[in-house]
Amino acid sequence: MSLDNVWMAIIASTIFTLVIQSSAAVLSIVVLLSQQGFLSQSAGVAMVLGANIGTTGTALLSSIGKQTESVRVAVCYFVLKAFGVVAIAPFVSWFVYLIYALQGTAFVDPKSKAERAEHVPGIITFSHSLFNVALALIFLPFTSRVAKVVEFLVPSDPTLGSCSSIGGAAMVVDTSSSGTASSIMTTKGIMMQPPRKKD
Repeated sequence: MSLDNVWMAIIASTIFTLVIQSSAAVLSIVVLLSQQGFLSQSAGVAMVLGANIGTTGTALLSSIGKQTESVRVAVCYFVLKAFGVVAIAPFVSWFVYLIYALQGTAFVDPKSKAERAEHVPGIITFSHSLFNVALALIFLPFTSRVAKVVEFLVPSDPTLGSCSSIGGAAMVVDTSSSGTASSIMTTKGIMMQPPRKKD
């Protein structure tokens, strides 16, 4: 299996992240490999994308047997990450061009191990930040629609809260008739809104 194939690199990175349940560890390994000149720019970025999908596995596993709100938060996290990766994967080369443009440097296509070791690590670290920031900004106007999708995927009693998500953060929003609610920030960027009791 060649990691220069974008989809193979994504799948390998996703599986490895699911196994060790740590995207930070996977990203550290990917950066280390790139510093040795073993990864091309496209392969490195693809493995970053795979790690972003794989890291949702921890949330999904921890939500098993939990309340509907917890499951919806985990599903939101997975849906957004997966959608972002599938959308970017066919255009990884253009994504690399964008990174160079944002860095204000001329595009380089490293071929030798020495050239890869010089350029690829920076592309990998920048791609991780860019992917997550862009994903949050793109989905920000569509959180209500994402909530409806997740409510369809994880149905529950209508008196319970619904789930919407922005990038890595997620929140459960009151669905009462008033349509307003204050959210309570909890750990790991997750915002939970407990369901209201009927009068």
